[in-house]
Amino acid sequence: MRAARNIIGLCLALAMSGCALAVNGAPPQTYDLVAPEVKPVRGQPLPVQLVVRTPTAVRALNTERILVRPAHERISYYPDAAWSDRLPRLIRARLTEALEDSGHFNAVVTEDDRVTSAYSLQIAIRAFEMSVNGKPPEGHVALSAKIVDERAGKVVASRRFETRVRAKSDSVSEGVAAITTAFHDVSRELMRWMTNGSRRSRLGAGS
Repeated sequence: MRAARNIIGLCLALAMSGCALAVNGAPPQTYDLVAPEVKPVRGQPLPVQLVVRTPTAVRALNTERILVRPAHERISYYPDAAWSDRLPRLIRARLTEALEDSGHFNAVVTEDDRVTSAYSLQIAIRAFEMSVNGKPPEGHVALSAKIVDERAGKVVASRRFETRVRAKSDSVSEGVAAITTAFHDVSRELMRWMTNGSRRSRLGAGS
């Protein structure tokens, strides 16, 4: 009887944790989100330490599961498939990696580093999904970004970035490929926006 209760308790714990477990008991196929390749900046980096905060997201996106949208008002998930981490943390890690590789800033950190930074990049995830809404399947990514002056407590600049990339099919592997390409496109556009001439000068002057 005690063993049965332990098994039931374990099942309930797994269900409540939100893990993307397959019905047949096999572990889900795990997909990593690769950081976009960027060209290092020429010249000296800005004497600015930038903190990339963990993006905010609605509950449907704050998960390891890979979202599929079969209709505008409906959502589902790929069965037996998952991202390698919860999506907000994964996006934070890959954006941090790309910004570090770009060499635009003296240092790029996250709030986990527990250091004080003059500026922060704050992201809201608006869409990160495979769309099959009666059209050819496509990866859809939309991020809302803010550059915040942490000392003054004000938003320096804000903008929404969005793109869609056609997928070869609606399979999980092709869906992940299309979502990843869309993420790369959005990330590069976001980084160009952050480091254009006028914004770079303003951040440098405020350091």
